[in-house]
Amino acid sequence: MSFVRSAACYSSIRGPDGWLFVWERMRAKDRFVRCLLCASALSSAACYATKSVKPENLRALGARLSDVRPLPTESEGVALLEADSLVRLNLVDGMSTGWIPAGDLYVSEDAVFFESGISSACVGSATVSNLAGEQAEKLKALAPPGGVMSPEKDLAPQAFRLTANPSTALLPWIGRFVTEQRTRDAPEGRWFLERRPAPWWHGAGKPRPFAARFDTLKGPLSGEEHLFAASGALWTQVESVDVNYLHPTVTALAVPLWPLALLSGPESDGREETDPYQRALAPRQIWRTEDPPAQPLFSWQGKRRAFSKLLLAYDGGASYGADLYFSFSAGLRLWTFLEFSFVMREMSNAPVEGLPRQASTLVGGSMGMHVDGDGDPSFAFYFGIEGVNSVRGEGVSMISLVFGPRFGLGNDVYAMIVPLSATSICRHGGRYLCLPGTSSIYSAVQMGIAY
Repeated sequence: MSFVRSAACYSSIRGPDGWLFVWERMRAKDRFVRCLLCASALSSAACYATKSVKPENLRALGARLSDVRPLPTESEGVALLEADSLVRLNLVDGMSTGWIPAGDLYVSEDAVFFESGISSACVGSATVSNLAGEQAEKLKALAPPGGVMSPEKDLAPQAFRLTANPSTALLPWIGRFVTEQRTRDAPEGRWFLERRPAPWWHGAGKPRPFAARFDTLKGPLSGEEHLFAASGALWTQVESVDVNYLHPTVTALAVPLWPLALLSGPESDGREETDPYQRALAPRQIWRTEDPPAQPLFSWQGKRRAFSKLLLAYDGGASYGADLYFSFSAGLRLWTFLEFSFVMREMSNAPVEGLPRQASTLVGGSMGMHVDGDGDPSFAFYFGIEGVNSVRGEGVSMISLVFGPRFGLGNDVYAMIVPLSATSICRHGGRYLCLPGTSSIYSAVQMGIAY
């Protein structure tokens, strides 16, 4: 992308011929850079939309989603939620979270979490400060078997370090003390927790302590509950949810204007994702483990589908000049929008200019855009181009402009009707000899799977 930005700056200096100058200066060995430049046409034209939805609509989706989901809004149509969408929660107290990838969310019946959470077994130690002598004695009296409380004079005069064996007893010990102190309206101290060190091959480094809060933890506790630490909020605390997503329809319309987008510079798309380092150091609430426990909003399959889908398709078509063909294609759909496929085609050509009907095997590729503006798999639109050539160097070459509606037969299977496909056909008489070409109109039907 640095090359593309440099090219954009150069073209703005050179004027309208700047991009042509950059392109012509590329040698044959720079084909990869040319591909990157072409790919930037699509990435730079990406248009994002931000819409506000009600929290109950997000809550009603459930968990472990495997594909994009439409969310209704009050007056802006639908917002498309997928694993790589960004989500921002606006709370009833006027505060807002940062932008969080939807694929990082976990949901339960009562709350939404911004991470998978840290179980009590993964908490290695705790540090408490601002705890007077009477409160410290109370905390020590509640210690479970194997619980150790030692002063931390280097940290603060009234600071203590807590550990437990087994470590699963540490969080319930702290939770029981805090909830009892709250019932007495007594000081509960300021708490910091630290993860247990991960194995060296995880590459996680030394654990950093993080602040712990107990606003959502209700007592009384017996000290035997299953607790965990996680950043999150109760559903009752969420007033609205902002969803930022790639808008497929507007992006499809913006692709032809990508040079202007590069020349004018990038505009703010509202996707300022919260720094993962800041999220790691943010205070975490202590929660009770529910039954069933919190589940990821998107399954691993949903996260994979947000980035790529495998495409398999079989189609057949005919021209008004009696040419017939059958094709098989395999490829990828990237970001639920761009499609790239390898195409193998068997074609039976109608007689032309004294040549008999002949069968040809052609191979090539296709590139296009899958436009699904409302996230409903029952209907979408495809627009693309494909080119195939005879594998023997003799026969037929075809370049086609393909477009048509797609009708979903479920979440994975679809049928596509191509009413009119403008095709340029070149019939080869030899490896370097191209007989006069023709243009034709094809109609086709395609059955495909996007998994």
